Amino acid sequence: MSSSSPTKQSPTPFPPPPPPPTTADTQQQQQNIAPSTSSSLNTENNIKEYNILLIGIKRIRQILFDQLKQSAQKYEQHNHYTDISYLTFEFKQGEFSTLELMQIDPRTTRTGAHLMAIRKAHAAIICYAAHIPSSFHVLTGFSEDFNTSQSAEEKGGKGKGKITKNTARPSASLLLCDNDVLIEEDEDKNEKGGEEIEEERDLNKPLISKLNLNGNLNENEEENEENIQESPKINTMNNQSTPRRPSMEKMVKELDDGRDEDWLITREKGEQLATMFGPDCQFKCFSFSALKAEQEAVEAEGLNDNTFIVTIIDQLIKRAEDVKMEKAPKTTPIIQLIII
Repeated sequence: MSSSSPTKQSPTPFPPPPPPPTTADTQQQQQNIAPSTSSSLNTENNIKEYNILLIGIKRIRQILFDQLKQSAQKYEQHNHYTDISYLTFEFKQGEFSTLELMQIDPRTTRTGAHLMAIRKAHAAIICYAAHIPSSFHVLTGFSEDFNTSQSAEEKGGKGKGKITKNTARPSASLLLCDNDVLIEEDEDKNEKGGEEIEEERDLNKPLISKLNLNGNLNENEEENEENIQESPKINTMNNQSTPRRPSMEKMVKELDDGRDEDWLITREKGEQLATMFGPDCQFKCFSFSALKAEQEAVEAEGLNDNTFIVTIIDQLIKRAEDVKMEKAPKTTPIIQLIII
């Protein structure tokens, strides 16, 4: 019985390595990559990008937003989120910057997206009006989000949430106060934002009643005040709702004591509020209505000069970059000595 020897099979040859990509192939691959955000503004080259927050009640922050929108070289609204916009500015000749601007109403319940936006923002613009006390007092509670940072593990599951020791807030903040005079009721009715103004009037019913010397509040006004005082506030420690109580009684008491003769909210109180948003928060007080007049003058003269609002945004971004550089860990170079 003869045994047949196994036949040896020749090894399968490996395919040759692909040729190195050419410049044309590399450019084609880069064109196929989708942009990191839904905005098409950041597809342009040599444009710096910054995440900016605009915080305040709608009636006040809308004035600033309109002036920023008119002063921008390019404007684009987010495809899905109405509170996010993209604005491109030329702060210096030939140097463009794109701002991803997120608007936040401090009266609404904070969401995880808002807290994440605060932690990732390069800078924040916070605004209120001296003649609208509610726009000021609602920011005192909102400032807590600038001083408490939650880790990314918070939503990871039960028992994984924790509070980090290092506070994460925007590198720089700017608190802006509108010191325009109090608008009369007749002017309020003629404005387009009538619903917003009525809402502000409802928030300030106890104070307006005191100013108009209408006597005691009626039952409906007292019920409205109670509803406002019980507006929910998210407790980031355990995601539970705790009541927020605006100090309306304190505001009325100040009027009884004869204080706040010039403005309902004084400049000193604004400076104190700025410290609550962190050591890198600056305070400025001016007339917001003057911004519109300046913008109209610049457009009428056909000038290319930056308006005041654009200038303070440019300064805010520069200050944020300086603060970030100061907080960055400094590494010492390692010198190796080789002895032959």
